[in-house]
Amino acid sequence: MTSKEAIEKIKQLLFGSETFGMLKTKEGVELKIEGDVELEKAIYIITPDGELPAEDKEYEMEDGMKIRVKEGLVDAIDYQRVEDEVDMEETEKEKVEDENEMAEHGDEEVKMVTAELVDGTIVETDTEELKVGDSLFVVTEEGRTPAPDSDHETKDGKIVTTEDGIVVKIEEKVEVEETVEVEEELNFGELLETFTEAFNKLNSELNVMREEFDTMRENFNKFSAEPAGERIFTNKHKEMVKNKKEQQFSKLEALAALRRNKK
Repeated sequence: MTSKEAIEKIKQLLFGSETFGMLKTKEGVELKIEGDVELEKAIYIITPDGELPAEDKEYEMEDGMKIRVKEGLVDAIDYQRVEDEVDMEETEKEKVEDENEMAEHGDEEVKMVTAELVDGTIVETDTEELKVGDSLFVVTEEGRTPAPDSDHETKDGKIVTTEDGIVVKIEEKVEVEETVEVEEELNFGELLETFTEAFNKLNSELNVMREEFDTMRENFNKFSAEPAGERIFTNKHKEMVKNKKEQQFSKLEALAALRRNKK
């Protein structure tokens, strides 16, 4: 119902099919207004002495409508109670229509699609088959609520995307094969065998080195124990000795000559 229709409905409830200018408060005071009750319209109070401008205050009518008067004019109108009555009337009307519809289709079975998400959430639609454009609801103990905007993964492998509670896309989940690298188990027996083989090879090499060292030490000791032989001087050696002596003699002569000169 539009606001204009609501106002017309209120007018009909207040004044019937025709518009009257007489109003009555809960206290029994009669008010008069020209035409419909509207803002900025002059309103009068009926007294034994005749019509007088209404006093500045709020008047509550018999039907619950409130009119606030300021300087003899309608300053505010409160239709709340009347609007509530209109809403109640509309609600009752819709309720009756729903009951009638249910009575007409009471024997028909309402089919809905229900699915369970991977996190255990239950969702459903009001259609026989889930498709794009359907409304998707989350089912809880308190009732149903529109599904949030998200990608919902069902246990049967569907990805359902919703926006504003409406299904906008449905896809089958693509399974990605994971390649798992299986590490070769460590064989302790093989490791021990390899270590033992390497150790034996190293030990064998050390034994060979030890034997070679012992042989060298034995030969050195034998050589050291042999007596020293006489020195053998070659011509070259003799020449070197002679030259050295001559050099020493020359130095002595030069030194003697230097002393003589000083005296």
